Amino acid sequence: MKELGFGRIIKKRVPIVLYNREFWNKVINWDYLEEAGTISKKDLDLFHISDSVDEIFQYITSFIEKYQLKGPNF
Repeated sequence: MKELGFGRIIKKRVPIVLYNREFWNKVINWDYLEEAGTISKKDLDLFHISDSVDEIFQYITSFIEKYQLKGPNF
């Protein structure tokens, strides 16, 4: 699977974890990005926003287990 990320193609699905939901929802208008065609709904699913460090830890560890990522560079 290839995803467009920050101006280049990456081959692995990489979660983007953002801490502080209130901040990020003020800084980025997620709905408008999709409406303007600058990001797809599928790409929005790459973002995980949370106010809980424990939830973020659980999300990342679950992602690693789900995709069986191993090694220093996966």
